[in-house]
Amino acid sequence: MQRKGISIWEQHLERLVLVGAVIFFVVFTAMQFLRAPNSVELSSEGTVKPGEVDELLRDKAVALRARLAPEAGPELDIPNRARVSDEFENALAASVSPDDGVTPSHRRVVIVGEFDVRLDVEYVEPEIPAPTQVVVEQYFDALADEVVSAHPELQERFPEVPYDLTWMTAAAVFDIKAVRDEYGKTGPDGESPIPVNWFYNNIHVFDVEVEREERAGDEWTNLVKLDPLPGQITLRDRLEGEVDSALRNELIAYLGEPGAQNAILRPDFFATRNEAWSPPDPRFGGEVAGMTDDEREALRLRKRLARTTADRDRLFEKHAELGGSMDREATGETTRRPPPTSPPGDDETGGRSGSGAPPGGGAGSSGGGGGDRRQGKKRAPPGAGAGSGFGMTGGEQAGAGRDRTEALTRLEKQVWSKNRAIRRYQSELDAFVAERGIGVEETDVDPDSVTIWAHDMTVEPGKKYRYRFTVKVYNPFFTHRRNLLEEQHELAEEITLASLTSDWSEEKEAIPPLKVFITKAMKSGRSAGDLNMGQCTAEVYRFFYGRWWMHSFSLQPGDRVGEARPMTTARDDDAPEIDFGTDWFVLDVLRDIDVDRSNEDRGLGAYAWLQSLSDPSVTMLGDPRRTENDPDRQQLRDAVEAAEMPEEFASAGGDSSGG
Repeated sequence: MQRKGISIWEQHLERLVLVGAVIFFVVFTAMQFLRAPNSVELSSEGTVKPGEVDELLRDKAVALRARLAPEAGPELDIPNRARVSDEFENALAASVSPDDGVTPSHRRVVIVGEFDVRLDVEYVEPEIPAPTQVVVEQYFDALADEVVSAHPELQERFPEVPYDLTWMTAAAVFDIKAVRDEYGKTGPDGESPIPVNWFYNNIHVFDVEVEREERAGDEWTNLVKLDPLPGQITLRDRLEGEVDSALRNELIAYLGEPGAQNAILRPDFFATRNEAWSPPDPRFGGEVAGMTDDEREALRLRKRLARTTADRDRLFEKHAELGGSMDREATGETTRRPPPTSPPGDDETGGRSGSGAPPGGGAGSSGGGGGDRRQGKKRAPPGAGAGSGFGMTGGEQAGAGRDRTEALTRLEKQVWSKNRAIRRYQSELDAFVAERGIGVEETDVDPDSVTIWAHDMTVEPGKKYRYRFTVKVYNPFFTHRRNLLEEQHELAEEITLASLTSDWSEEKEAIPPLKVFITKAMKSGRSAGDLNMGQCTAEVYRFFYGRWWMHSFSLQPGDRVGEARPMTTARDDDAPEIDFGTDWFVLDVLRDIDVDRSNEDRGLGAYAWLQSLSDPSVTMLGDPRRTENDPDRQQLRDAVEAAEMPEEFASAGGDSSGG
């Protein structure tokens, strides 16, 4: 190849560039290992290499966090200055007379004001008193259709009608004044009372916890904490996890709204067909140690009378709310105003204590307010015409009128039945007191206390339960850690203070919705066709479709007690049958050798020996003489009679004697 005219530089340029690049790479690489070209000089730290940056930043962050902590002290060393007021205080302490006087006592002044200045003060640690007078009642009823449709949890439990259920309500008394006294007292070692503005000059209850146990033989087992009802107002979900002062302020503001605190303390039950629920009365909290049998019986009679009277008054008020007019002491005669052209609005039938969902939603955001007796009822949005009749068709208004009339009729029957029972219970109590010469007054409830309760829809008929309460109130030390001595810092950790736990309630058995009473029993040969085996009569009561039903069965040894029977008052031919079948069969009829002839002729001269079909070791002896005046049987008979009254029962008169 000819190179003439090409300089030597041009001939070897590529090689020169390559050699230069190699030399630069070698020198650069050597400098990276032999020196620290990427290091920087910091005035406080000196030379900092790239690999040291992360560790240095971490140390700086830790130091900064420590300086920002609440317990961190000032960075500067502030010397203690001499008190310039010493001379003035000495002059004040000196005597102004020539004689030596009593040296005044110097007490350190603690500023109590808007900024809660507390220096070296130990505060009293309050003990929240336990709830007292725990009582439990059982109820039977059927949920209203709109309640089930509003809650998926209830739809799962009640896939189809009837929506019959039984439940228990446990109630207790909580002394609000005692809590305030605990906050305001001085400790045994001179501890200071809690500042009033630390608990907003009020006692806020954040939760009412109820625990339940069930009896298994001679032991109590299966301890559980009751959950709120579906849709019930609760703050439990808001209190889980970390709670700061912002959430605290939100919850305190919410509990200050009308009805909100009431929804936590006294949640109403769902709307039901017969409005059977009424709060238990703690005045009759149970037996007192040392009571005689007569005193226990007097207490039972007074409790039954008081509860029936309270139920009557509640039904009467409901009747008035729906536009009806009747005498509170009705004996069967009643007058009814023409129903309005539209159903009552929410302001008439519910929301009497008002409350909405807790701030930020929560478990209560989808249900009715705690003060609304018809919990689960949906409030219509503004402008929807709820409760006014506007926007309703003529057929809808007519249907609403029919529903109103049916509700009034049902309430009138119940009031009449309750009045009849009240007169009978009062007569029994008066006769008992006159015969035995004793009486038991109910336990007074402190006017500064509040009755609290909770509902249990998970009871199983036939099991025995007991309940106890714990109340959680707002902790006045919360967010005041800076104002507490170091040894009391732990008092400010939780937003609530738990009360002492109450004593357990008395044992309460969940009665099945099926009850058997032997009303007659005759020895063999006393009735025709008994094949010398004897004969008995059993009344079987069954709760079905929101009411009690009764059927009487004539039985001989070997017969099962009860079987299916049609709904005698059903409006349609394809109505379901009522299953009166029980787990019992008649094993034998045994003659009472001590019975007199008159009782024997009335069918009260023998016993019916019943045996369980599922467990042959379980037997029951039915005594018709005890059944004749059994208060439970009479109460069930009243319920059946009230349900089967004709709609215009006033025209039939009614038994005004209460017999």
